[in-house]
Amino acid sequence: MKKMGKKGVKIKMIAPHDEKIARKLKSNIETVNKETNSRIIMVDDKEVLFMISDGKNDKHNDCGVWVKSEFFTKGLKDILRK
Repeated sequence: MKKMGKKGVKIKMIAPHDEKIARKLKSNIETVNKETNSRIIMVDDKEVLFMISDGKNDKHNDCGVWVKSEFFTKGLKDILRK
């Protein structure tokens, strides 16, 4: 994500996270610290990565679903604003 942020890709991460880590990413990635069981990453308002496990139990087998749809991403963004 750091490399993509440096290339000008707009990235927004919505997840519970450590503020120390967020400060390192802040220059390239918009972070939203939200207490939730889900983790969502939006890229350029065109793509979304949903993590389908909490990532706490087995970090080596963390799993997610990548959706490449501008329509879906913008709809999700509108829902999350409310």
